[in-house]
Amino acid sequence: MSLALAAEASDVESLIDLVRHLSQACNSADIIAKAVHAVRRLTGAEGATFAVKEGESCHYVDEDAVAPLWRGQHFPVKTCDSGWVITHGKTAVVADILQDARVPDALYAPTFVRSLVAAPVNTASTRASIGAYWARTRRPSDDEVATVETIAHATALALQNMELTSSLRAAAATKSRLLTAVGHDLRQPLQSLALFASVLEGEANTEIARQAASQLNASVDRMANLLGAIMALADLDSRTVAVSKRPVTVDALFEPLEEEMAPQARAKGIELRRIPSNATVMTDPGLMTAVLRNLVANAIRYTHRGGVLLGARRRGDEVHLMVADTGIGIDPAQQASIFEEFYQVGNSARDFTAGTGVGLAMVRRLVDILGHRIRLHSVEGRGSQFVVVLPAA
Repeated sequence: MSLALAAEASDVESLIDLVRHLSQACNSADIIAKAVHAVRRLTGAEGATFAVKEGESCHYVDEDAVAPLWRGQHFPVKTCDSGWVITHGKTAVVADILQDARVPDALYAPTFVRSLVAAPVNTASTRASIGAYWARTRRPSDDEVATVETIAHATALALQNMELTSSLRAAAATKSRLLTAVGHDLRQPLQSLALFASVLEGEANTEIARQAASQLNASVDRMANLLGAIMALADLDSRTVAVSKRPVTVDALFEPLEEEMAPQARAKGIELRRIPSNATVMTDPGLMTAVLRNLVANAIRYTHRGGVLLGARRRGDEVHLMVADTGIGIDPAQQASIFEEFYQVGNSARDFTAGTGVGLAMVRRLVDILGHRIRLHSVEGRGSQFVVVLPAA
């Protein structure tokens, strides 16, 4: 491979590496710093800048250079190349800054800057530019222009993703606070309603009154279950759940669940069976039990003949915990939705006697909190298999 081709391949690898680092950056300042550094290194420029439009001025928030010229300073939008780029949304390629009609000489004449290239970096809430400058009069090459534009595009995507992530986190926090407030406000009147319903049932002296009181009590119980589910989701969304991982055997997770839930299965005329395993996994036993309990309860609810099987398989450094059933299965079109709150297969009428519809939503959140993975394999009319992937201990 020639030196030119080797250099080109190295630059491509550097750009790929930059995109990966930008996607992993924890804040906008980190994104900007990485981008500016990459612009200077990949173009061989004397310096690189990142400027953001703030009102009618350009704020040079970052600069990579031996002796930074503008970092931290503000200039009117109409007096600098970054302002022109931001205003017009176009790349500026300047071979001789002192001969360019777009920018007054006053800003650059006292400096060593004589040529530059700058490209726009725009998101929903940010108007900015990123560019490179040189100390000699020269027209930046097509490769240099393409490099700056590529980095500008990657930076815009990274900033936009961060803005979206921040918005989603804010929305989730608002929803969590709302659910928590509603839950606390409803708890006391619901307890009072349950007390009054019990009194009415005890005092009923006709068959119609007894039936009405019994139905009222059943409704109160369903409301209490739904409220409990809402509060549990709010707790998970707020990420206040403490995680304490340790080695635990698969049998220690599955055996108590088999004993606890086998009566529910027998009551439906189906079998709950466990395959013993000597595998050990690294997880939080309490939270993992909550995951498996929801999966088993869901499997029993939607299985009307056959049974539910609990088992585990070792796959290299991982252990796959399996909850499989011979139930109704899930239509492929619905499989992407089953982990959403209050979504239930075959219960579009929202009959809460069939459950609250938050079990799998809680499973997804708990699995994410634990850092595990979950997979679904299902065939409509034949059954479903949920697999939780954990690290082996």
